[in-house]
Amino acid sequence: MPSTLQPSRSLASLLRERRGASAIETAIVLIAFIVVASVFGFVMLSTGVFSAGENKEVVLSGLDSANANILLRGSVTAFGTPPNTVDKLVFYVTNSGDSGAAVNLSNSGDSEMSVRYSDDSQALELPTSAWSAKWVIGSGNLLEPGERVEITVTLTGLATPLGSSSTFNIRLQPVQGSTLLIQRNTPAQLKVIMDLR
Repeated sequence: MPSTLQPSRSLASLLRERRGASAIETAIVLIAFIVVASVFGFVMLSTGVFSAGENKEVVLSGLDSANANILLRGSVTAFGTPPNTVDKLVFYVTNSGDSGAAVNLSNSGDSEMSVRYSDDSQALELPTSAWSAKWVIGSGNLLEPGERVEITVTLTGLATPLGSSSTFNIRLQPVQGSTLLIQRNTPAQLKVIMDLR
């Protein structure tokens, strides 16, 4: 009997040793997965932090642009030659931003603001000679918070003059900041001075 038990013990010990080797192999594979996952996680976090830095810059520049808004203050005054045409528009704008972001209202150079006119028969960008900005409160080319500027738009150079009972748009587009769209209707009977609310 002892001889028959001896081989069964060695078979049992052999299986135990193999079970231990299998556990070591499993542990090595598990460690390899953990190392690969750690490297992958580090790469993803590094990329995320880098892109978050770029996203932060984009968001901050977007906030600067959003804070650099021009607002219409008051009504639009139209000056006409009765009974046929409107020759000139005058209105006031201010800066809506509290953050200190200024809006460039220059009509010369690379950073000039564009002024577009449109009605039912035409749409065009007005030349810089057809509009002007005059500071009522403040000075310079930059419209800063608290300042007020009078914008004068001359319409005598239009291919089709602006007449009575017409809808028109004036769009002020600074280089940085949002667009100010002014849409008004001319009265059925034109006068020398008209308040277009």
